Amino acid sequence: KEGRTVGYARSIWAMINLNTRKPADLLSMHGGDIAGYICDEPCPIEKPSRIKVDVKDVADATLTAKYSDIDINGHINSIRYIEHILDLFPIDVYKTKRIHRFEIAYITESYYGDELSFFKEETNRNEYNIEVKKNAGETTCRTKIIFE
Repeated sequence: KEGRTVGYARSIWAMINLNTRKPADLLSMHGGDIAGYICDEPCPIEKPSRIKVDVKDVADATLTAKYSDIDINGHINSIRYIEHILDLFPIDVYKTKRIHRFEIAYITESYYGDELSFFKEETNRNEYNIEVKKNAGETTCRTKIIFE
């Protein structure tokens, strides 16, 4: 309201062809109009890292995707992934620390009824990488969380 910055975010967007489920070139659509929405203002947030997880034999948590997890397209909602990932940590972590950085890379879609397995790896002090797999196989997303 007063022109004061209250936070920053960085995101990378992609579009897929609904028929082939393959990436589509955003700049080739509608004469490249989307380029007019690109902001040249610098962002103080580092670019996303490459998240790798040393997946164990046993998941830290599992759940079956329910109705409240899905969006209008029948996919697991992006925010629900984040909520389930944050639930991997005990409340005492949130009472004593705050999330300094949160990265998530969505890889493939999950649907109602899919069995989701969450694998958490501590990579450094207060730094965790998490991988979510569906139906004991395909990776759906990877996350990096840094607390301070």
